[in-house]
Amino acid sequence: MNGDGQLRIQCAMVIYEFERSLGRYILELNRDISSGPVGKEILTRLGRSVSDDWRETCSVILENSYFAEVLQLALEVADGSSEAIHAKRLMALCNALEVFDIRNAVSHPNRPFPQSYWYRCCALASDPAIDSLRLFDVSAALASAIAGDLKEPPEDWLNQPRWSVPTNLPTEFEHSSTGLIGRNRDVARFQKELRNARSPLISIVARGGIGKTSLALQVLADFCVSPEATQLTDGVLFISLKQEKLTERGVETLSAPQSIAGIRDQLNASLNAMFGWDCSDFGAALKTCDNRRIWLFVDNLETLLRDDPSVFEGFIDELPQGWKVIVTSRIPLDGAKNIPLPSLDDGGAMALVRAYLAAKGAAPLDAVTLQRIIDTCHANPLAIRLTVDYYVAGRDIDESLQSSQEDVTEFSFSNLLEALSSSANDVLEALFVLEQPTRGRLCEALNLDVDTISAAIASLGKTSLITREMTDAGEVYALGTSIRELLRVSPRNLKVRASLLDWQQRSEAAVASALKLQAERGLSPLDPFFIPEGTPASTIALGRQVASACAAESPSTCGSLLTRVRQQVDNQGGSAFLYRLQAKLLQRLNDRRDTEAALRCAIQQDTGDPAAKLMLAAFAMRANNETEAETLCQELINDRWGNVSDPADHAVLRLWSIYLSALNFQEKLGTVYSLTQDWKTSGPLMATYGAARVSAYRREADLEFRRGVAEVGRVWKLIGHGIDAATVLLKRYGMSRTLAHELRKLCGEVAFYLRKPGVALPSEQQAQAIRSFVHDYLPELQRAGTDESDLRLIAAKLGIALPPKNSIGEVAPASGELPDSIIESFRAESYTFVCVSNVPAADGFPSYVFAKDDEGMSYFLHSSAFEARNTHRWTHIGMGTRLAIKHQADSNGRPARRATAIMYVG
Repeated sequence: MNGDGQLRIQCAMVIYEFERSLGRYILELNRDISSGPVGKEILTRLGRSVSDDWRETCSVILENSYFAEVLQLALEVADGSSEAIHAKRLMALCNALEVFDIRNAVSHPNRPFPQSYWYRCCALASDPAIDSLRLFDVSAALASAIAGDLKEPPEDWLNQPRWSVPTNLPTEFEHSSTGLIGRNRDVARFQKELRNARSPLISIVARGGIGKTSLALQVLADFCVSPEATQLTDGVLFISLKQEKLTERGVETLSAPQSIAGIRDQLNASLNAMFGWDCSDFGAALKTCDNRRIWLFVDNLETLLRDDPSVFEGFIDELPQGWKVIVTSRIPLDGAKNIPLPSLDDGGAMALVRAYLAAKGAAPLDAVTLQRIIDTCHANPLAIRLTVDYYVAGRDIDESLQSSQEDVTEFSFSNLLEALSSSANDVLEALFVLEQPTRGRLCEALNLDVDTISAAIASLGKTSLITREMTDAGEVYALGTSIRELLRVSPRNLKVRASLLDWQQRSEAAVASALKLQAERGLSPLDPFFIPEGTPASTIALGRQVASACAAESPSTCGSLLTRVRQQVDNQGGSAFLYRLQAKLLQRLNDRRDTEAALRCAIQQDTGDPAAKLMLAAFAMRANNETEAETLCQELINDRWGNVSDPADHAVLRLWSIYLSALNFQEKLGTVYSLTQDWKTSGPLMATYGAARVSAYRREADLEFRRGVAEVGRVWKLIGHGIDAATVLLKRYGMSRTLAHELRKLCGEVAFYLRKPGVALPSEQQAQAIRSFVHDYLPELQRAGTDESDLRLIAAKLGIALPPKNSIGEVAPASGELPDSIIESFRAESYTFVCVSNVPAADGFPSYVFAKDDEGMSYFLHSSAFEARNTHRWTHIGMGTRLAIKHQADSNGRPARRATAIMYVG
């Protein structure tokens, strides 16, 4: 036989055997190929349909398929399993080596047959993918062709893996009937860590039944037959510590080492067998292989970790430096590269249940039943296999699912739960009771500090027991579905669960009560103490205490409350509400820097929190940062927080007051005039707009005077506009703190211009307007704190007769100066007359003031008790304002009595 003829026959042996082996591979996987695109095309070409026996149809398809179609069918049946990558490699090799041309060439003896065809066939038949797909007959055909022997090689040679490193891995796996399905991503991650020299200790972590052992065995077995193996390791050593196995017959006890001494003895025996040694003990074996790169795979390590984790740590320290240790465990391993293994996704679970049904020879189930199996089993591979086993054994689907769920749940978590700390078990109970709690809520519910909770979550997070999710409220936690089923019937701590249920009930009741009271009071979201939805009960209770402390005349309790607020920030991760409370306390303690920082943290936590923005705007005004104050207020107004209802919310009035003040301070007077153009008909905003216009007229006069552009009489005209607006406000609303400030400034400006020799005196008409204003509102001007010397100068210059010099503090009429009818009517209804003695330095209009009666008794007055919430009148209360009140002893233990009803007197 000439050279070309022999090469042709040798190639034919390899190609034909390759094609037949692929056909056997497809049939052995027991998959229905008639429904795929290739199978449908072949049946259409034959003019046949799918028969009742789909296996017979598959045989017909293979018998009538071309070489390329056989390869495509092999890709289809391998899809979704760990073997898919090898099938794809073979397809790529066939394309690159032009094997399809060789297939045609061997069938045409009269055509030339290049020598390169033979070497291409050698490359194909000797590729590791051939052995990975168990196409051992192809390797045998290649060996026979090379030897010139057409007989099949010995069986021992057939089973010898090519390019293998010494190993004691099993040759058959529990998942062999289906292959490793749905784990391509996990395989890739595990392979990456195996190749990583910086990962000497790798741990695959998951609850029982997820497929840790199957993944590790398949990847390591594939690695052992790859040419890459010798570059990274000199051997793969395997030991299983699995004590029991769950089957359809129940839990079966296995023979496995139960102590570190037993592990050492078994590993010594395995090393002797792998390398042909005769070492007397494990220590001697370690010395012998001190320079070898060994990969040690320990399956089911939790058996050892549960009893004494430190024993395994000592064992690891004994191993040579070049060793890599791979473990599977239900418990995370400290110091290891822990790889959590999730349940299968729906696609992988569906592929597994179909493949396992086919492998068991069972009839296919409908799609609805298949999906029900996947959902009930929570895509757990062991539960799916066990359900199918029960079904094949004769049980119906309902009974099979119930049995598998009960068995798998207890089997999956038994060792894992026993190894957890008491705090971690308590966290599991909390997650069973609470709906996606944050770390802070877990701290509250279990009354544990944040460090303990964090440690418990960290240990649980390395397992499949809990899930994490990032939300607007921060990181929240939940139980895995399967562990919830187990905890429902087998609580870890009934006493803890009962206390959690009681805490939850009390907390929910407290939160509901607080939110209801807030709604009844009509508290604005602009208020510093507004409680957002989702605020924990403990934070609400703390907020009440902070509000009381800030309202007290002495800040003595603010320091301890600040510590508690900061503790809650640490526990809960911070919230806009907590940072607002912190800012209020810091403001009360006169810590300006940290007040600003707290407010900015509040806005960072919730950019939509209007109260924090308004607080920061007020702070910016006090810090002479009018630009930022304007920007913040403009944002709030654009978001419709400046819309006014009747009766007006004093927080909304405060927003407009700060906004207009910021514009006035920046001398954006045109904008102020434009916004307040219809101020007399602006309803609830009339007083605020009016005060802003008084300020704007005064500032415009000053601005034009300083620039030297004021025409003759222009200054007095602008001052007159300011006086006219102030007069309207005094007649309509009386004195307010904001207006008092403007009156002081206005009188000071009048006195200033009267002193300036370069400024002409006002015209008679303008002078008469000033005289009337001072005469009519002298008590109010004095109450506003107008400088006495300014008043006397104005009187002297403009001819106003003032009464004898009074103390500025004597601004409120005595009770005896009121009409007797008014006095008697109030006293008949048990009212007490008081005079405002302290107006707190709040942001804008305060929600409370302090007052004293004629005997010096102090009273706490809150806006909620004022004239049926007459917000307009309340915002005009100032020092010395006369009020009639009803009162009771303060329930919070403060020395001041609390007013329950407040009426404006004058």
